[in-house]
Amino acid sequence: MPTYLDTVRPGSTSVVSEIDPGVIEIDRERLGVATGERLQVRVEDARLGLRRLADDSRDLVVGDAFGGVSVPWHLTTREALADVGRTLRPGRPQAVHRANGGEGSSCRGR
Repeated sequence: MPTYLDTVRPGSTSVVSEIDPGVIEIDRERLGVATGERLQVRVEDARLGLRRLADDSRDLVVGDAFGGVSVPWHLTTREALADVGRTLRPGRPQAVHRANGGEGSSCRGR
C-alpha cells in the first residue's frame, strides 16, 4: 500500500505497524522495500501504534491485519476504532480489508 500511495500521490508519507519482524525482512529482501523518512515501518502491534499517532494527523488509515482468517479481536473494538477516528483529519477515510468467508466484497470503506 505505501508503494502504491507513493506512485499515485508522489511525496506521500506512510507509517506502517507490523507485529512480525519476519514480514519486514521479507519485504526488504524479496520486494526491495526501502524504509526511511517517507516510509516508516515500526515493529509493533497496530493498536499500540495507533495510540502513538497524534490527533488529526493522518489522511488515510488502512487496516489490513489478520490472525489466520480473521482480524485480531483487539483491532475490532470500539476503542481501536475510536483511535482510528482520532488520528484521521476531519472528513478523511478509513479503509479496512476484511475476510468475510462468503459472497460479497472483502474490502469495506467508511
